[in-house]
Amino acid sequence: MRSLDEVRLRAWDLRAECLAGGRPLLDGLKALIQRHGVTLAPTHPNALEGGDAELQPPVLLYDERFDADPARLCYVLAHELGHLEFHPRVRRRTYRANPIAAAIYLRQQDVGAIATYSHRLPEETEAITFANEVTCPSNEVFKRWRETPGTTLGSLTGYYGAHEELIAVQLVEGLYREALGTAPSASMEPLEERSPNPGQEQAILHSEGPALVLAGPGTGKTWTLVEHAIHILRSTEAVGDNLLVLTFSNEAAEELRTRIAPALNAFPGERVGVFTFHGFGYYLIRLFYEALGYKSPPAVLDDAGQIELLLDAFARSHAEAIFNLKDPEGAAQSAAEHINYLKQRLR
Repeated sequence: MRSLDEVRLRAWDLRAECLAGGRPLLDGLKALIQRHGVTLAPTHPNALEGGDAELQPPVLLYDERFDADPARLCYVLAHELGHLEFHPRVRRRTYRANPIAAAIYLRQQDVGAIATYSHRLPEETEAITFANEVTCPSNEVFKRWRETPGTTLGSLTGYYGAHEELIAVQLVEGLYREALGTAPSASMEPLEERSPNPGQEQAILHSEGPALVLAGPGTGKTWTLVEHAIHILRSTEAVGDNLLVLTFSNEAAEELRTRIAPALNAFPGERVGVFTFHGFGYYLIRLFYEALGYKSPPAVLDDAGQIELLLDAFARSHAEAIFNLKDPEGAAQSAAEHINYLKQRLR
């Protein structure tokens, strides 16, 4: 699991590389894509079935109409470069990338909390974030708007050669980060350095077959698990998205993500899936919702949604003998609490 701040920092570095020597951004993007061994080829839009581009190694097909729209072509190529940089095994059709889908003000807990865009949630969000920042970095756009007198949306559009929609998204992104003081920093918290004890070392180096590790509180379980993941990446042919780490609580999952992300800086493009057991089940349902017979990806009900669902159920059933329907919202709240209690008992 990587944070979107890591994606932004990488995007800024590659943008600088693209523009080195006064080279146009579009030419720089083409050169970086070709460095991945991929050749660009315009094609008729019907061949893309509604998408902007499709990666069929060693060829990247893109909508031929974009040759007449350099701003759009820049964005599409930056989006595909994001996949090449971070998801080397992704070889699937590209959906029409929506720049606002990765905006920080629509998220609660970075990539792991995104649950509304598509069934390719983490990969697509990272690629969109990368494309946004390569095309017009949010920190730079906001700084130019704030510090340069007379700057307008139109002048920024002309300066960056991007569409107004993207400029507006990046301005709001920069403003949001400025207000909250959450600008990305190149300094990542280093992984704790220490030597394992014999039991930890045995768990870290284990690589064949299942293993059951018994450990009590404060014995370094999280550290050992992170080191085990790094060992697998270093000593086997496995890549990050071959690894799945499951834990019981959201707090533990977030801690694992936080510790694993900087450790994977040495493995560019790697992703380790870290979920709670319930979160992984939800991820699978959203990934394969069509095969399960759903027309759209299911969503988890929040507290208000649960109450609304229960009120609707009360209205369609004879629940007077069970709940005091003179206070329907109180009855629904009581029912929701009881359902959650029973769910906890199932563990």
